Amino acid sequence: MAKEYCVIIGDIVQSKEIKNRRVFQRKFSGILRKINKEFASNVVSKFTITIGDEFQGVLKDLSQSYNIIDKIQEMFYPVKLRFGVGWGKITTSIKKEAVGMDGPAFHRAREAIEEAEKTKLGIIFKLNKLKENLSINTLVHCLENIKNSWTARQREVTALYLKYNNQEKVARLLKVKQPSVAAVLTSAQWNWYSEVREGVNTLLKLV
Repeated sequence: MAKEYCVIIGDIVQSKEIKNRRVFQRKFSGILRKINKEFASNVVSKFTITIGDEFQGVLKDLSQSYNIIDKIQEMFYPVKLRFGVGWGKITTSIKKEAVGMDGPAFHRAREAIEEAEKTKLGIIFKLNKLKENLSINTLVHCLENIKNSWTARQREVTALYLKYNNQEKVARLLKVKQPSVAAVLTSAQWNWYSEVREGVNTLLKLV
């Protein structure tokens, strides 16, 4: 049985409104380099800018797909993005960078990002079965709704807490008291968010 892969296609929303394109393009390329390095054990074909402000990458499985998307969103913030994730076979040879390849995984990722654009949803997964799609997308959209309600401060604190899982350390980094960190996490619905996120990652590992 041929191996299946995860393809992620990302696109910048309203990219024409971005000022100073030269500076932004350098940042864009730098973010993808960091993602390729940080998730090297999962990346099969490196994330690469393809057409305009669109980019794509190939992963060996789905296990880190949401974590990668979340990290890209964090690094691009406040610029908004949309993502399509496809799971399936790749019928051409695998290349070092995610260009010049084809197959069901790419077709599903393309369908997914087109659906994300039409529905105004930030992320769409297209897997092998309708039931899997429904389960993953429902949970992911729940996560995105929570994140979209966050203030810049809540995003800063939750990102650090996700990285270190230690309120005291986050407090030291931000030069505030630990209760202040706890209050921000509570207002950001962190417990609910982290439970749903764990559910998403668990489901993605089972596909």
